[in-house]
This record gives sequence, structure tokens and C-alpha cells, in this order.
Amino acid sequence: MMRPLAGVVALCGLAALAPGCGSSPPSRFYTLSAGASPSAAPSTLSVAVGPVTIPAAVDRPQMVVSMGPNQVELDEFNRWAGPLGNNISRVVAVNLVTLLGTPHVTLFPEMLSAGADFRVAQELRRAGRRPQPRHCPPEPGRRVRRAGARSRRTMMD
Repeated sequence: MMRPLAGVVALCGLAALAPGCGSSPPSRFYTLSAGASPSAAPSTLSVAVGPVTIPAAVDRPQMVVSMGPNQVELDEFNRWAGPLGNNISRVVAVNLVTLLGTPHVTLFPEMLSAGADFRVAQELRRAGRRPQPRHCPPEPGRRVRRAGARSRRTMMD
């Protein structure tokens, strides 16, 4: 009689511990936020934003963090809520509308027919570094060029 009771108790104990062994932390999803303060005067400038160039190693849903000169880490539980390139372009466009005081800001590929005064191309060069204790999103490089100009001169941010 004692033997079946011990088996039932052991089985119940294993069943109680099993969910703890198979669970993983919940995923968190992030977007970038616009953070510009309003400009002083309205403007009639037109700006085309895009394209965004992102290295293949970074262009993924998981956050990619640089751990050293030749090492990155994929953070499986901290992810972008949408494509990173679209997220960057959207935030840059919203910030430009606010800073320049112009509603004439378009996103790639609409810029092909926009006839914009300026074009902002963005290039993400590397994964962000992990500061302690929180993550830091990667910062893109930006090229601003007068649209339609023959000169390839760019202004770098």
C-alpha cells in the first residue's frame, strides 16, 4: 500500500516542477520614439527620408548588441515591433516635420515623385553596445543631400 502512494506523491512532485523547467521569460517588443521639440517658425522646405541601409547582421527582429570587436549577441526576448528600417525612417520623418515646421516630408519610396528640396539617406553602421543596466538602440549615420543637385557633397550628422 505504501508503494503506490509514494509513486503518486513523486509523480505529483514532478508535475509541479515541470512548468518551471520549460518556461522562458516573456518577449518584449520595442519601437523608436520621436523626440524633437517644435521649431520656432514654419517652413516650406520639402524633405524626402530614405532609404535606410542596415547591415544584414543587424536587420532582424531581435535586438542585436555588440559585445566586442568581432562579437554580437542576439537578444531573443527583446525585439523590434516592426522592421527596423521602417521604424528609423518614420521617427526621422516625424522629427523633421516638428523641427523644420513643414508638412512636406515624405518617406521612401514616395520620394521618387516628391520633388523634394533635400533627401535624407540613413545608414546603420553597427549594432548598439549594451550599456549597464539597460539596452541602447543603435544610432544611424545620416547623409543629407540637396535633391537634384549634380554635386555628391553630403552633410553628415
